[in-house]
Amino acid sequence: MQILNFCQHTFLDDLSNDSNVIDLGVNRGEFVELISERYGCKVFGVEANPELHKKLLEIPNFSSINAAAAGKSGVVKFRKIPEHDGSIIFDFQDDGEQFWEVPSFSMKDILSKSSFDVVDLIKVDIEGAELELFQNCDLNELTDVKQMTVEFHDFIDSTSLPVINELINELREQFHTIKMSYRDYSNVLFLNKKYYSYRFWTKVRFVKTKYKDGFKRVLKRVI
Repeated sequence: MQILNFCQHTFLDDLSNDSNVIDLGVNRGEFVELISERYGCKVFGVEANPELHKKLLEIPNFSSINAAAAGKSGVVKFRKIPEHDGSIIFDFQDDGEQFWEVPSFSMKDILSKSSFDVVDLIKVDIEGAELELFQNCDLNELTDVKQMTVEFHDFIDSTSLPVINELINELREQFHTIKMSYRDYSNVLFLNKKYYSYRFWTKVRFVKTKYKDGFKRVLKRVI
C-alpha cells in the first residue's frame, strides 16, 4: 500500500471509486481534484470563503456547502487572509478588513450532512479552527472515520502547541498518529485502530516517506 501526499496532506493509498472523502477547507479545490482524478470517488466539501466556494470547479461526484467547520453549529464571522485565499475565524478583530458571516457546523453535523455511513478519509485544513473542531468532537463520532490528514497551525501560533499535544494524545485512544512534518504539526496522519493495525513495517515505510519528502524540500531550497 502506497503512502501519498496531496497538497502537503499525507494519507494511505487505500481508496477506490467506492470510497467516501470529506474535505474541510476546500480552498481552490486542488486536493479534491487530485482525489477525483485518482479515484473518481464521492467527495463532500466544506468551504467558508464564499468567493472561493463560487469558483469551485465542477468536479465529478463532488458536492460542497458554503460553511465553516467549527466547534459548534451556528453562525461564525471570519475575515479573509490578505496574503492568500484562505480565511480565518480565530483572532477576529473588526478593524475594517473584509469579513463574512457564514453558517458553521460541528464535526457531528458535518458527518451527518455528508450522508456517508463510513468515511474513508477526512482532510482538515481550516486555518486554526481545527482546535475548536476537535476539542468539541466526541471520539465516538469518529468511529467510522478510517483516516484523517490534519494541518495544525502551530507554525502560525506557537502558543497553540500545548492544546495540539493534548488533542493528539486524546485522539491516540482511537487513532494511530503519524507526524509527517518536521518542525511543526502541519501534516499529521491519523489511522483508525478499528481499521488499521500499525505494524512495524508500516512505521518504517512512513519514516522512509517522511525523510524522502524532506530531502526533496531541502534540495529545492539549495537549488
